[in-house]
Amino acid sequence: MQHPRMPLRIVINRLIAENKISRPAKPISTIYRHLRLHSRKRVVPVTGKEQKRFVHRYPNECWQGDVMHGNYIKDGPGPARKTYLVAFIDDATRLITGAQFFFSEETANIKEVLRTAVMTYGVPSKLYLDNGRNFTSHDIELACATMKCALIHSTAYYPEGKGKIERFFRTVRDSFLSGLCTVNSLLELNQAFTAWLNVEYNRAPHSSLNDNTPLDTFLKNAEYRIHRLPAHIDPLELFCKKESRLVGKDGTFRVNNILYEAEEHLINTKINVLYDKDDPLKVVKVYDGSVFVHTAKPIDYISNAYAKRKEITGREGEKV
Repeated sequence: MQHPRMPLRIVINRLIAENKISRPAKPISTIYRHLRLHSRKRVVPVTGKEQKRFVHRYPNECWQGDVMHGNYIKDGPGPARKTYLVAFIDDATRLITGAQFFFSEETANIKEVLRTAVMTYGVPSKLYLDNGRNFTSHDIELACATMKCALIHSTAYYPEGKGKIERFFRTVRDSFLSGLCTVNSLLELNQAFTAWLNVEYNRAPHSSLNDNTPLDTFLKNAEYRIHRLPAHIDPLELFCKKESRLVGKDGTFRVNNILYEAEEHLINTKINVLYDKDDPLKVVKVYDGSVFVHTAKPIDYISNAYAKRKEITGREGEKV
């Protein structure tokens, strides 16, 4: 078979659409039962732990998050590269609150998806994540503390605890990747995936929701359950650290081994800096105590070579 993992329902619908078969006289449940009797059964893993199915009652009570290893695609010159799907699912409604493909599973990509999910659907009360190094970083702990969201990590080698997100990943493999046409970039892959997610998953009837859709179920039960970030928290600063630095005599300070320039009146002064180590622009906000002063970027050494030097003045305006 060309797509051995494609669900039987989709296979039958495609064959009917292509006029290769007529609509089967027997119900699809009978076909499934026949296949189960004559197909090799899947081996059930033994964990040695008691397993109980669970579901939270309300939207945003708990989100599960994990990374799925995707297919290989070409994006420009060079060999094909492996993709990774970062996703978060609402435990109560099966709604996918955030999901995107990347070329790595590093913490920066998890932060990007989580920030977008929180801005779209609100702050979850609990975040249930894998125990991999990319999910246990200090940045995610910091963000959860800021959002007042409980952070829980799964037990190692116990994937059953994350059954809902694992089941979604299986649906992605069977229903999306199995029928995916050739894509020529990561952008095209994410565009196709977003279209599939919005139409074929979040807005499609779900058997565990009494054939209601995840999106409708979320919206129906979300009253008083969507808690936005407080007004004083900038979403772009959700994963930022605040540390102190001493501005040197040359007006520079160092963050993550990168030199930045501070305003001249801060020379020889201890400042507070707010930064996200995974920010691709490497922007740092500078505070004099609790007062915001300016935004700093890494030093442009070439521009400084041609810049006209100004006289330095102290805090009271006198020349130094």
